[in-house]
Amino acid sequence: MAQSRFELRSKRMKEKTIRQEFLECWTYRWSKAVKTYHRTLERYSQELAKEYQKGLSEFPKPFSNWCEFIRIYQNSIFTREQFIELLNLMEVHDPEEKYKYYMKRYGLLVFDIRQVQIMWGKIQKEVERFFMGEKITLSENQRISENSGFIVENGGSDKTILHNMVTAYK
Repeated sequence: MAQSRFELRSKRMKEKTIRQEFLECWTYRWSKAVKTYHRTLERYSQELAKEYQKGLSEFPKPFSNWCEFIRIYQNSIFTREQFIELLNLMEVHDPEEKYKYYMKRYGLLVFDIRQVQIMWGKIQKEVERFFMGEKITLSENQRISENSGFIVENGGSDKTILHNMVTAYK
C-alpha cells in the first residue's frame, strides 16, 4: 500500500494558538489557494515552456525531445488541461494526440479542481475534528502510541480517548 504525508507549517504565529492557526488562518489560506488554482497552473505551464525553449538552445541538450522533457518535469504537471496547454506552448504538433500517447505509454497522475475541492473539504473536516476534541473509540486490539500519538495494534484498556491525531487516509 502506498502512503504519503501531508504537512502544513506556519511561521510567525505571534499571539495565536495552534488551534486558531489551523481553524482560522489555514482555512483562509486554503480557500485563497483554491481560488487561484487555474492561474497557478497557467503560471507553471508558462515557466515550463520557457525552460523547454531554453533547453532547445543548449548544448548538450538536457533532453532529447518533448516526451523526455515531460518525464523530467512531470511533478510540475497536475491536470490534463495543463498538460495539453503546455504542449501547445512548447509548439508540439497535435497536443491532444501527444497527450493520449504519453498517458498510454508512461501514465501520469492528474486531477481536476473538483478533486482539489473534495480533498480540501476532507482535510478541513479532519482539522475541525482534531481541534474540537471529538471522541474516538478503539477496538480491543488497538492503543495510542505514547511516542507518536497514532493508533497502533496491540490491545489496550482505554477504549475512548480524545481525538489527538489526524486520520490517515488509505
